[in-house]
Amino acid sequence: MTGAPLPLFGKSPIFNLPEWVVALTRHWSRPASLGLSPRQLQEADMPSPPNEIADPTGSASPERPPAPVQPGERRHVLFDLMADLLTPRSLPDGIARGAVLIAVINAINWLSLTHISRLPFDLVDDVLNTSVVALPFVALILIVLHRQRRMQDQLLHLATTDMLTGLPNRRAFLARAGTLKSSGQNGSLLILDIDHFKRVNDTYGHAVGDTCLRAVADRLRQALRAEDVVGRIGGEEFCVFLPGATEEEARQTGLRLCRAVAFEPDGEHLVLRVTLSAGASFGETATSLETLMARADQALYNAKAQGRARLVLWSEAATQPA
Repeated sequence: MTGAPLPLFGKSPIFNLPEWVVALTRHWSRPASLGLSPRQLQEADMPSPPNEIADPTGSASPERPPAPVQPGERRHVLFDLMADLLTPRSLPDGIARGAVLIAVINAINWLSLTHISRLPFDLVDDVLNTSVVALPFVALILIVLHRQRRMQDQLLHLATTDMLTGLPNRRAFLARAGTLKSSGQNGSLLILDIDHFKRVNDTYGHAVGDTCLRAVADRLRQALRAEDVVGRIGGEEFCVFLPGATEEEARQTGLRLCRAVAFEPDGEHLVLRVTLSAGASFGETATSLETLMARADQALYNAKAQGRARLVLWSEAATQPA
């Protein structure tokens, strides 16, 4: 073992471990982005301009061209790949990843000593010394990544879940349903609204209204298939995307969901019932999610106008009661 300092730490032109620790820590300390690049985050939060709302007839304005990839986004992708590769899922997994990482560090140190610095390499002393020096840095990397992954998972859950009902919120619903549609999946979409929900709040209080929303959410979870996408998109409105469902299957599902929902408020010795109105639309592969939602929303408006507690299917000629 020579007296020369290990080139791996601070001197090596190949690898500077402390700088990578700082860089990874800074990258994983971006809680607001939830792993999205700045451009993706901006697009997710940006509402569509009024003149770009889809027409129910399907004659939507042309889609905006995708924004060019910014140079900084490639760096974010690189850090994401590295973080996913290094982040431990459990203690045994962390020990295994740490051992692999220390082995990689030793290999890099061997290359740096023998091929760049042209120094002799002692297998036992150099490996032992490098491993001892690298161990706290490796442990720090794995601990930071594990804690940041847990924090980001919690933030992602808070950002995509409606805390009252436990259903996906509007952003999460649009993202999941949009992914299915962009992959070429056809299907049907329903928008449901609780009838006279304001009367429930005004008569019994907002706590009872919250219980009502949770009861409706439970009904939706129980009545839908595992592959269906459901979310609370605002107030007393819920949206359901049925991938691969025909118009008739959507009609049968909508009729089941529109049945009265009974719930018992906490501390009250009474059972209340609410009904739902629903609008449904069916779209082929080329029909965008925005068009499906616009059609279903128009059908829901007609369901309300025709007396509530019913399902109305959207039709190009006219909306027809189910």
